[in-house]
Amino acid sequence: AIPPGEPPDDATGAIRGPWRGRLIAVVALVMAADILFWSDQTPGLSIAVFALAVALVVRLLSGRAVSLTVDLIAVALLVAALLPVIEMVQPLSLAFCATGVLGYAVWAMLGHGQPLAMLAAAAVRLAVLLPWLGAADGLGAARAAVHGGRSSALGAGLVRGWAMPVVMGGLFASLLMQANPILDNWARALVGFDWGAADAIERITFWGFVGMVVWPFVATQRVAGLIARPFRPLLSGAATPTGEHMGINPASIANALFAFNALFAVQTVLDAVYLWSGADLPVGLTYADYAHRGAYPLVVTALLAGAFAIVSRPHVEHRPLLRLLLAIWIVQNVLLVLSSLYRLDLYVDVYGLTYLRVRAAIWMALVAVGLVLLVWQLWRHKTNGWLLSRNAAVLGATLYACAFINFAELIAGWNLERHTKPAMGRFDGPYLCSLGPFAAAAILRHEQETGEWLCGDFTNLAPPVIEGWRDWGFRKWRVRRYVAGISSGQVSEASGEDPNRR
Repeated sequence: AIPPGEPPDDATGAIRGPWRGRLIAVVALVMAADILFWSDQTPGLSIAVFALAVALVVRLLSGRAVSLTVDLIAVALLVAALLPVIEMVQPLSLAFCATGVLGYAVWAMLGHGQPLAMLAAAAVRLAVLLPWLGAADGLGAARAAVHGGRSSALGAGLVRGWAMPVVMGGLFASLLMQANPILDNWARALVGFDWGAADAIERITFWGFVGMVVWPFVATQRVAGLIARPFRPLLSGAATPTGEHMGINPASIANALFAFNALFAVQTVLDAVYLWSGADLPVGLTYADYAHRGAYPLVVTALLAGAFAIVSRPHVEHRPLLRLLLAIWIVQNVLLVLSSLYRLDLYVDVYGLTYLRVRAAIWMALVAVGLVLLVWQLWRHKTNGWLLSRNAAVLGATLYACAFINFAELIAGWNLERHTKPAMGRFDGPYLCSLGPFAAAAILRHEQETGEWLCGDFTNLAPPVIEGWRDWGFRKWRVRRYVAGISSGQVSEASGEDPNRR
């Protein structure tokens, strides 16, 4: 039976619940997106505001009872996901923002009593639905309205009730604004664009795109039915032998582990002699060359070793000797990654710090942690699901922390500090001056302290621009404040405020 006051569902179930409220919600979110994003300002705080608006609409339309404690926890987690984009809009912070909104929407639709793994899988399904569900439901409703169907009454009612008022009202509004400059100025101030045909087409296209994107967050009952499928974990069970057809079996793994341990032992001994003990390298080979050639290939080697360890684990689980050989080999890989980090440090001492080298150091550290977790998993008989969840948690925490670090400032400050000690390395001035406005504070501070003019008329070292609240970002504001303080000579060590902190 169809509840009173609700339209019948179409063939796809696109319309459910109080449809008028859902259509109003779509219109409200489209209007919010227009106000927040349709301007010449760069997105900033506006992204977090829109994300909160979407989350509020999902929660209101979910129909679930309010639980103060649970709702506060969910909102706190959402705000934590939005903090990186408030700090600075960049791909990493946008990824956390999208993850937070998707997670909150799934929680609002399915309820907090579901297992975390199921909610995560549902969030992935919702992300897959976003690009096409709104367009598919819109086309389905239009087709049903034209050709008849279960929702034809709804479509026909909307056309009969609103087609003429919207068309004629728009025509009258356009004529009145052309006749009355006061109304025209009000309209321009409200919507911020000229009522010309080209501008109107662009803006209406933007409205349609936003409407399609937000529709899955509004059609909560339909989407909940699509994403709430049972979750079947792939890696949580006990390991079972696989890969026989690829030559992976206890005998081949035993032979491989003996060979791999012997091969890696050669590299470990060479690192111990030349890298860690400081022995003289062969003639013609510098420490910089030794460090640079080994840093990245050794990390790839460690990754391949970790993959082999996961594949071989089912075959060594109940064989103590093979488990010991596998553990020794993984430990050698951990030493390999530590050697890679040390090689990178030696190379950076000579050639300076760059974005790529910072990323490489972070990546090497993550690989080392992953290998340590692999050793613990093997020794304590943990499941692959345990290993995957711990690695995901370490990766997520690391990326979250990175979203709040001003790496341009860090790189510039480190290189400039080395620049004051020429004997300790080289200085790449052009690269330093290409780091952009977020390195401006470090460069200006160095110029003020040393009197050395580094970057000439590089306009990209001007402090970040903030035109209004919509493009405001905490890092932009912070850098501008420090640059203003440095320029006016108000930043002093006596104040106890360290402008290096980012």
